[in-house]
Amino acid sequence: MNAWDKLIYHCQRTSPDNAEVTTFGTPIARHINYQPLTGYTNVLQHGENVTRTYGAIIDFRQFKGLFKEGDLIYLCGKDYQDGNPPVIDENYVNGKGANAIVKSVRNQNLKIEMVIEKLI
Repeated sequence: MNAWDKLIYHCQRTSPDNAEVTTFGTPIARHINYQPLTGYTNVLQHGENVTRTYGAIIDFRQFKGLFKEGDLIYLCGKDYQDGNPPVIDENYVNGKGANAIVKSVRNQNLKIEMVIEKLI
């Protein structure tokens, strides 16, 4: 973990792509470096959603196969400035209260580029 890493909770999607009801696994705490997207090309690519879109460059060996498109994320950040961790009790339904979704996972040689979009 480095100084730029922030806390997230990751809920993997457990249902198939064409399922009528989407189900998610239990939230797992992870630390990744995610940053808001800025710049002209990001605005062209994401349009008005760029203000709620984050990018993450994560280690391929550490996170290979863990993140998939459609997974839910609880963005917490340092000192919870981006959101709160999930409250897991007897009434908890996996994915309830998540504030972001994985929009794109782009595997590369040494790193994985991931695009995360905050939910409204």
